[in-house]
Amino acid sequence: MIFGCVQQPGQNGQIVVQEPVATPQQNATAATPCSAGNVLQNDGCFLSLAKEKNNLAYCGNIYSTDKLDECYANFANQNLDVCKMIRSTSLRATCLTENAKMNKSEDICNLIDNMDARANCLKYVLPRCKLILDPDSRSLCMALEKGDYTLCQSDSCFVQYAQNKSEASACDLVKSDPDRFYFMALVM
Repeated sequence: MIFGCVQQPGQNGQIVVQEPVATPQQNATAATPCSAGNVLQNDGCFLSLAKEKNNLAYCGNIYSTDKLDECYANFANQNLDVCKMIRSTSLRATCLTENAKMNKSEDICNLIDNMDARANCLKYVLPRCKLILDPDSRSLCMALEKGDYTLCQSDSCFVQYAQNKSEASACDLVKSDPDRFYFMALVM
């Protein structure tokens, strides 16, 4: 009885060995996925299950930060909240960039800590001209992009616009009379 087996005499004097009856607790352990190995093996198992079943819930059973980030990364490109849970700066920057592209959001790019990675993200969501830091160059870029010289803020912008577009009317907004006429003649 101590070992869970009971020997009972059967028919014709033979001894019959009965198997122990499994308790509900033993059945639960056997049915729980990824419970047979050590922590690292279990983490790998839960990571595989999360990928295989496309189920984020399995990630919650992972202890290793690296494996947990890897698990979250599988779901992070479509889910900003999951992306924010990633601790690895490179994985987090990657998924934030993907989310920013999908949502066309500068705010999501600004969640990236690394300046270079943030700038890379902004390239995908901001108009090209907004990335230019120099105000004169930015206004010229926007004016050329929109085909509207009134977006210029300085005389040099008006002149460069006129030269790029061969449009003398942009020179009309140059403040100084001698410069205005000089640049009009130059463009024509």
